[in-house]
Amino acid sequence: MQGRTRSIGHIAIPVWSIDDTRRFYGDVLGCPHGRLSETMIDFNFFGQHLVCHLASERLRGEAAIDATYNERLSRHFGVIVEMAEWKRIAGRLEGRDVEYVNHPPKILHEGTEQEEGLIFMLDPARNAVEFKGFDVPGRLSKALGEIEIRAT
Repeated sequence: MQGRTRSIGHIAIPVWSIDDTRRFYGDVLGCPHGRLSETMIDFNFFGQHLVCHLASERLRGEAAIDATYNERLSRHFGVIVEMAEWKRIAGRLEGRDVEYVNHPPKILHEGTEQEEGLIFMLDPARNAVEFKGFDVPGRLSKALGEIEIRAT
């Protein structure tokens, strides 16, 4: 099909401070930012378009979550990366003031076909952010079947 454009994911989240958000996603996670205004900032979040909008005081209680296992499952976003990239991200987080959900970066099911790295944390506005790392490029897990993630 001529003129077809490549699409990427778009995520929009509420934040309480543009400066704190720029430090977290830019300085801590290393995501380059694009547009910036008094009320929004966007980032290249590992190939996805992340837009952070300054939220009103009214929304703060609704957007914040408790750092508990059940709450983290209900609303979050993240990326799946190869294990080498996951380890690089985990290394960037060492010694930083990051609020993890349940535990710091951890490798689950080590030594099995389902081995995966897991980082689950909260950003400064308490949005839950997840990073999964897999050793076998593109392979998610047997639970998801034969889904392959293709690099673009």
